[in-house]
Amino acid sequence: MLCLAAIATGAAAYVATSDSECTGIMGNCLCDEGVTQSPINLHTCNKEIDDELYNIPLEREEMEVMYGAEEGTIKRRCKARSDGGPDDCNLVLIPQNDVTHSNNLNVPGFGVYNLEECVIRMPAEHTVNNWRYAMEMQCHHTLEGTEGKRKGIVSTFYENGMAEDEEGNKAETSSGFVEGFASKLPGGNEAILLKPFSFSPMGGAGLTRYYSYRGSQTTGNCAENVDWFVMYDPTGISKAQKSKLRDAFGRNETDQTTWMPPRHLQPAYGRHADGCHHHHDAAPAVGCFVSLAVMVFSVLGRA
Repeated sequence: MLCLAAIATGAAAYVATSDSECTGIMGNCLCDEGVTQSPINLHTCNKEIDDELYNIPLEREEMEVMYGAEEGTIKRRCKARSDGGPDDCNLVLIPQNDVTHSNNLNVPGFGVYNLEECVIRMPAEHTVNNWRYAMEMQCHHTLEGTEGKRKGIVSTFYENGMAEDEEGNKAETSSGFVEGFASKLPGGNEAILLKPFSFSPMGGAGLTRYYSYRGSQTTGNCAENVDWFVMYDPTGISKAQKSKLRDAFGRNETDQTTWMPPRHLQPAYGRHADGCHHHHDAAPAVGCFVSLAVMVFSVLGRA
């Protein structure tokens, strides 16, 4: 039984965020005035059966992941803070391949997207029932046929916990994908080559279970040109892996940097993320949900 206190994101009055990077002529930036901004609060798929609430996401046509990169680079991307404090930074993974457009994602009903890079956000930007996961991997794509104007971002939540194998043995969750670069984290602004490297950022998340909604970039000018796909199932990461990632951005005497904070949650303005069997305008009920959605984790290795 999974107990979740579900709190609605309602369409409250919009409050301009303090993390806006907007400058220049009015109209070139939507950070403080757009109505389809990201990130947003999502909710579990609650289905009432015989007076019981069950967690039953919609099984959608499976995403086709065609990431062929066998090497890549990892680097830090930082921006200076307006208050003069330590720079805010993220880790960025960039796949490399000799073949153009060899890293594709086909989302039924949306189209084919070309992978550009994956950005690690700690903690996560999106929330589920106002719960914030330890990490969110955001993989940025461009939709084919749009001349780079339409983007697609696939987000996967990462969480530490215990997973059970087919024999019933329990062990701490772990990510084979993260393990591929956790020991090669950059200490400065250099780009580190990852070779060989299996590009599998979605880990154990089910490819038929995901939220989708129209939203925006969460940095820069917050352009409202993004198809967001947020994986319903989190994937596993170990405590040691989380610690290595956090340590890469810890404050010290020689490297005064911090993790780039997540952008504030944005009003939904009537938007409902697809991925459940139905939509409703009322706040999700508060209570305990029998989880029929198996949270698939990668146990001590890549799923």
